[in-house]
Amino acid sequence: MSRSRYLSVFTICLILLAAAFSTPVQAAWMQEASIIGKVVDEDGNALSQVKVEVYTSGGSLFRVTHTDSEGYFSVHHLPMDRFTLNFTKKGYVDRLVFVETDGRTEVDLEEVELRKALNLASSVVSLTASPGDKLLLPFTLTNIGDDKAVVDFSISAPEGWSTRILSQVGEVDIVSLEQHSTLSLQLEVKIPTSSIGENTLSLTALSDTNSTLHFTITVKRPEESILSCQFPEKVVAPGDTVKFQVILKNPLRDEAEFKVSAERRPSGWDVKVRNSGGEIVNYVKLGVGEFTNLIVEVRVPPDEGYGKREITFTASSPAKTEELVLSVMVARSVGEPKIDVSVEPKILQAGAESTLNIKINNTGRQDLHEVRIKLDTMQQLVLLSPSEELYIKELPEGGSTIFYVPIKVLYTPTIVPSKVTLQITYQDMSGKSYVETKALSLAVVPKTVESKLLVELSPEELQTGRENEATLKITNISAHPIEGIEVVIESSPPTKVFGSTRKYINRLDPGKEVEYSVRIYVPATLTAATTTLNAVLSYLDPELDSVKTDSFSLSVLLRGFIDLKMVDYAVVPKKPSPGQPFSVTVTLTNTGTSTAYAAYAFPITKKLPVDTFGPKSVYIGNIEVNIPTTFTLNLMLHNTTAASMEIPVMITYMDNLRSLHNVTYNLHVEISHSSAPKEKVEEGRSFIGLGEALLILIPVAAIIVGAFLLVRRFRRRG
Repeated sequence: MSRSRYLSVFTICLILLAAAFSTPVQAAWMQEASIIGKVVDEDGNALSQVKVEVYTSGGSLFRVTHTDSEGYFSVHHLPMDRFTLNFTKKGYVDRLVFVETDGRTEVDLEEVELRKALNLASSVVSLTASPGDKLLLPFTLTNIGDDKAVVDFSISAPEGWSTRILSQVGEVDIVSLEQHSTLSLQLEVKIPTSSIGENTLSLTALSDTNSTLHFTITVKRPEESILSCQFPEKVVAPGDTVKFQVILKNPLRDEAEFKVSAERRPSGWDVKVRNSGGEIVNYVKLGVGEFTNLIVEVRVPPDEGYGKREITFTASSPAKTEELVLSVMVARSVGEPKIDVSVEPKILQAGAESTLNIKINNTGRQDLHEVRIKLDTMQQLVLLSPSEELYIKELPEGGSTIFYVPIKVLYTPTIVPSKVTLQITYQDMSGKSYVETKALSLAVVPKTVESKLLVELSPEELQTGRENEATLKITNISAHPIEGIEVVIESSPPTKVFGSTRKYINRLDPGKEVEYSVRIYVPATLTAATTTLNAVLSYLDPELDSVKTDSFSLSVLLRGFIDLKMVDYAVVPKKPSPGQPFSVTVTLTNTGTSTAYAAYAFPITKKLPVDTFGPKSVYIGNIEVNIPTTFTLNLMLHNTTAASMEIPVMITYMDNLRSLHNVTYNLHVEISHSSAPKEKVEEGRSFIGLGEALLILIPVAAIIVGAFLLVRRFRRRG
């Protein structure tokens, strides 16, 4: 076999061998995944042209696609990774979905629901009314989206019905609603007198998306009566005359003649029926739908006893007969009527719905009738009841009635005073009308928004002029697992956060926590005592089934960095002798980033043959950055045999947060033991004063004289 043929065979073997080894590696590297699903609204309707953005675990945009006409989407050729899918469509709330392929080649999200940004709601959607009624239907318009919405309204009502939309300032056609805000409105409906039966009325808010609210109103014709009296009960004293105004109406389809009388009455009472002209009548003729006013005049005998009496007024025709009972309370003179009003609770929480318990008390000395209360609230309070008027037909002496009034308290960032004003009209037992106005004071306190996550930073203080290592801890304080947590750290200039400022947490169970390090640099030029880091957390709220964003302000102290160094010191004299005073001059330099305030120097002389010569400490003052600072210590050396010693000197100072610090330096001092100083002392002692000389010479002279006398005496004897 030729050499070229050997080379060809060898080359083919190498290629086959390389292919055999590279195929599984390439297959593993080329493994891909797909994510599919369908996007629907709250009602399950498919949404087309929804933008789907796919982000990698590092936060980079990987791919963008859109849903088709049936709401389906698919993303193919994805590597094995964790992805964040952001679903957006104008008029809907953005939705984040976190997906981890986890070795799966296809992940089916099934249905992804997007909520409409605009929402209509009402506490009253079904009610009963009468022909000719005017209704006020409360409703709220909420924008939960991130964009401002301009909203038009469309109303579908039965033929002949009159409608309009009212705000607190009047009629509106178009409203502008800021993001994440709610507007309370009313739908005014006038029902024609010819309308009967069940009717449907639809209110639609028109914007980028439409939201519709359906009302069911059942109109019933009340059973018609031929007799009515607005004030069928009255109070009168014995011997007085009282009058009742009675309305007689012909509800029949033909003209009718009615006999009117008050034959059933207390014995001895004089009762007459008169027409509007004052004439006594017994018969009244009325056409179809006609009515007339009659006066029932009652005179009470002077000797009538106290108590309640009744008179039966009757109107009869061949087709219809009806009776009306009129009550007369015979009583002595009574006092003025009196009404008191109270409300609970007196403190309301902003941004929430509540119920006012309004209590009406009759504290006077007579029964009251036809009590009507009209409510008026300040701008922080919105009534949610269908009617702003409360009604009490009878309120006896000492009696009370409680009304439960639903309201919504609008958002306020601070505690604000508020009030509910009540205009009260009523009649006493004689039919006299009264009008009172009462104001109930309330307080609106801000709503505390509780986050389901707790964020903490440690340590709680940083040093200026250097990079600090801090730990951020996120804890799930709710009772549910929280998924898809994105943490973003923001700093206030000139403070700078280094490294990754964005962290993803796939899942955090209740009570569990996650920690990660943060590198923070605070410039030395920052003179403030504190700074603030802002942690923004976005996560999927399992209770609301929506993405929630919480912001946490993390305040930290800024402590100046101080580094004192002793650069030189000098001892004068250079080698002090025992018993000799000396001084030490020290030079310090602050190589930190912040001034050392109110510095003192304290020599520590305990157990040393040295003491301070003068004050125990030396005030240095402020030690500025990079400026040499000098101070001097005055000391006295005691008798010692040591050749040298180390004198500790403690420097105390305060930082910018007025915290006390200290640092100690050892000063080396050589000690001199030469004789020169002793000779000087002896020479000084060789000079004897006059007194000392006399003390010495007198005893010497006495000894010499005594010796001389003894010698002479011995010579004489000899």
